Amino acid sequence: MIQSLPSLIATIRTAAIAAALISPAIAQAEVGISREARECDARTVPERSSDKIADWLRAVEACHKAAHDDISTPQLITILGKAFEKARQYEGAAFAYNIAADLGYANAQDNLGALYANGEGVPKDIVRAMVLFRKAADQGLANAQLNLGKMYSDKKNFAQAAIWYRKAAEQGDIEAASHLGSILYNEVDGPENDREAVYWLKKAAAAGDLTAQNNLVVVEENRRVQARAARGPSEYDRTKQDIERSRQLRCGSYQMSGNRMGMSMSCY
Repeated sequence: MIQSLPSLIATIRTAAIAAALISPAIAQAEVGISREARECDARTVPERSSDKIADWLRAVEACHKAAHDDISTPQLITILGKAFEKARQYEGAAFAYNIAADLGYANAQDNLGALYANGEGVPKDIVRAMVLFRKAADQGLANAQLNLGKMYSDKKNFAQAAIWYRKAAEQGDIEAASHLGSILYNEVDGPENDREAVYWLKKAAAAGDLTAQNNLVVVEENRRVQARAARGPSEYDRTKQDIERSRQLRCGSYQMSGNRMGMSMSCY
């Protein structure tokens, strides 16, 4: 039977006390000592994970047992939080993430920031979310850098957004590369930025990012407009009409919804 939330919270508190007593190096170590810890880890690895709520409730139970048997790392507390989150028990997830985040664990800070950004298990608080993303991003976590870039994009602070997208893209984050290319092309003037934009869009497109692939088509179409504009007004107007029809068809097929934070960069 799944343990009650108060019982699980008590276990997490015990885990936090133990984790606070060990060195940061040990705190960042991989988990997998007990059978329950291995099962907990296996159930929360993304490529093995199920979309069924019942499976995630069983993962919560496995992670609860693991935390009881092996209370030495904030990583395990974070895994328990992830199991809570996937089971849509957001209050438990926030509680677990908060403890591990206070211990300086970057993944927990990033995950807790996402809960605050979306108002899941905690009141929606964009400022708190950005503080948590920044803490994790400063530790070099690419996903937190991506999330911080999205927050700045939402605020129309594209200069800061580009800084954080670039940091994540340089670590190989494809979504960040796609967003960076879009921002550089649309929001930052200058041929040098256009060249860098195409570089990142091509990188993301080659990895299968549909938004980047779509945006590369737009870049090429804009180049056609500029080329035909030099030939005279009639050629320029005809090309613009062709491009608008093409854009409408593509947007109907490929409009991207972004992640839960609502970011969408396609079809401009």
